[in-house]
Amino acid sequence: MLAFTEPGSPQEMTELLMAAGFPHVTIIADRRHVVYECILLYEVVTKRILAMDELRWGFGEVKVCGVGLLSLHAR
Repeated sequence: MLAFTEPGSPQEMTELLMAAGFPHVTIIADRRHVVYECILLYEVVTKRILAMDELRWGFGEVKVCGVGLLSLHAR
């Protein structure tokens, strides 16, 4: 189990929220799910935007019969 999911670890969650860019979110017991969502959004999506942009650029550069892979997907 991850340390930030344990009820007695608000410091761990505060550090993760700061790193994720959510310093304004307050950790209170009845809003704990919001904190989890903010941290998971950062860990799963935000950290990977650069990698996804590079993949999109790469797929745009690859041509099949003169058509880019991204264009083939849209058809």
